Amino acid sequence: MISILKDNNLPDNVHKTIAEFISTDFKKCKIIMMQNAGCPEGYHSREEAKSCNNCRNIYKHGEIFIFLGKGGDKKLFKEYINAISKKILDINYNLKEDYSSWADGPYLKMKDLFKESINITKIEDFKENGYSWELEKYEVKYVISGNIFWSLFRSFGMELAYIPNFYQSNLSGKSTVITSSSYYEIIGRKYVKDKLHLINKIYHKYTHPQN
Repeated sequence: MISILKDNNLPDNVHKTIAEFISTDFKKCKIIMMQNAGCPEGYHSREEAKSCNNCRNIYKHGEIFIFLGKGGDKKLFKEYINAISKKILDINYNLKEDYSSWADGPYLKMKDLFKESINITKIEDFKENGYSWELEKYEVKYVISGNIFWSLFRSFGMELAYIPNFYQSNLSGKSTVITSSSYYEIIGRKYVKDKLHLINKIYHKYTHPQN
């Protein structure tokens, strides 16, 4: 079989027929990057809000949440986390744009968008302790801490927008009795080369169709 596949002198229709039996590994995932500004517990009265940490700190906590949507490819999601981590944690990473007009500046490096040192943490007990509205839609959760300014979340997202195989939406907002947030939706799509493609490149046009 391998020797036949190496023979590029076979008619093109024969290669096409063989290629139709090759399963293409296509990975995809939906990612949400969110800055929460509300209370996941729902509506609280003025008195109840005094004892609720989320209510008292609305618009003050600068944590950013990264969620993997239900059914998404976890390896592809991890590729995204690794890619943005290189930019976020690099203290010498230069910002592409000037964001000083959003707040007191200047903002020259990625670290300048945050008030504190930056950490990216996977929530290992997410499935046991996540909020019900999170567990309903998402499988994995990461938290980027460092207390980013609320007005600079848009800028932060724009700096991460250009990553191969990941397509980011414009900034969106959502307000309900459960939560108020700004978020980006990122769609990950990636074809994975199969072994037969490595043996015979002619299969690329059959097993890896254009998007």
